[in-house]
Amino acid sequence: MKPKKPVLVKEEITFKQKFLDVGKIGKKAYAASVKKLNELQARDMAKLATEKARNELETHAFEFKDKLTSEEVEKLSSKEERAKITEALTKASEWLDEEGFDADEETFKKKLKALKELSTELRLRMAETEERPKAITSMLQSLNLTSSFLDSMRKLPDAKEIYTDKDFSDIEKKFDETKTWFNTNWKKFNESDLTKKPVFLSKDIYYEQNKLDREMMFLINKAKYYVPKPKPKPKVNSTETDSNTTKSDTKKKSGEKQTTKDEKSKTTDNKSEEKKTSTDKKDEEVKKEKKTEKDTKKTEDTKKEEETTTNEENTKEEEKTKAENDKKSSSTHHEPEDEL
Repeated sequence: MKPKKPVLVKEEITFKQKFLDVGKIGKKAYAASVKKLNELQARDMAKLATEKARNELETHAFEFKDKLTSEEVEKLSSKEERAKITEALTKASEWLDEEGFDADEETFKKKLKALKELSTELRLRMAETEERPKAITSMLQSLNLTSSFLDSMRKLPDAKEIYTDKDFSDIEKKFDETKTWFNTNWKKFNESDLTKKPVFLSKDIYYEQNKLDREMMFLINKAKYYVPKPKPKPKVNSTETDSNTTKSDTKKKSGEKQTTKDEKSKTTDNKSEEKKTSTDKKDEEVKKEKKTEKDTKKTEDTKKEEETTTNEENTKEEEKTKAENDKKSSSTHHEPEDEL
């Protein structure tokens, strides 16, 4: 059995097209949607700000409470001060756990500000314990540099031309003032109570150090950009001039002798050169005369040859003409005989 051939069946399909795109929005609907989006964005920003303020308050309460228990802070504060601050911190942490969930950003910031104001003096003392040693070391370095610079500045060869007396007096005065200020305040700080406001602040140390460094840099730049004046030529003494003149006279005499010898040798050389040049000139003249004679002989020979050639040609032409004439004469003599 042969397999059946496939049969194609065609059917028409009908369909409908429907657009589901969003249509045009009116002005009122567009404004309302923009307003709603802005409100949602503002709500999100406010939520982030409140969470940030809450975290700042919480971190400050926990971290500062831990710092109060350290040995360094115990040296810088009294028991009453620490107790007062710890009480405020515990109240803030309890408030965060009980009532702080629904608080806004402003309330969190107010609570944090109150806690920081309560511990400003203690935080200043804590910061100064870290910054003051750095400021003290930098001040000691600048004082040592200025003292060594003053010594080296006086030992310069052109110190009197570079600097004036006022420059030395000004920097010495500033050096003494900063040194006395530094020593007196450092002594006061060592004698003062650490639990009270510090007398010796790091910002004041840096301020005084900058004034001293400014004066020192002024003098350093003055030496750096100094241009030395041209020195006058040294005057010569009379004895030195006499000895120099005698030496110069002897040198001149010896020089004159040498010049005369040189001149004589030059004259002999010139004479020999003149003789050579005269002989060379004579030889050249003789050669030229011989050349001219040869040229004249050649021209005469060529003229003679030309004359001979022209004479031969003339003789040939004359012979031809004679032969022609003889032929003519012979023909004329035979004609009368024929007639007879």
